[in-house]
Amino acid sequence: MANTKTQKKLTIAKKKSKFILDWFVNEVPLKKLNEKISLSKTTNFRYKKQLIELEKEYGAFYALSEVFTLNQINALIELYNDFVEHPEKYEKRKKSKGIDMEDQAKIVNKHLSDMNMHYSEDNDREEKPLPDNLKDKM
Repeated sequence: MANTKTQKKLTIAKKKSKFILDWFVNEVPLKKLNEKISLSKTTNFRYKKQLIELEKEYGAFYALSEVFTLNQINALIELYNDFVEHPEKYEKRKKSKGIDMEDQAKIVNKHLSDMNMHYSEDNDREEKPLPDNLKDKM
């Protein structure tokens, strides 16, 4: 290879480029992507849109090569390989839906008691009409 005067074309296997493109469009965490490739959120979404459109017309490899620079593609490949080897790093946290309101009220009351306020008393109290002397000032 060292004695050749010409450069070979860069290629990625068809399946691999398809996997990388799908991963970028659907699953890549923005935080990790921003660490490797300095892309803003809007640029990231713009790239995703371009990739989807170009893939429909020309294929995954062409879409990747058209949107990203060689350096960015290498960083994407590194991230993708890390994702394949360690998928637990890239799992999204699930939000718990079951919030106990009584426990929340206790926590809020605990923090408000330092300020001589109580959440449960404020919620239980009915709204009282303003006195006449205060209505006139408004």
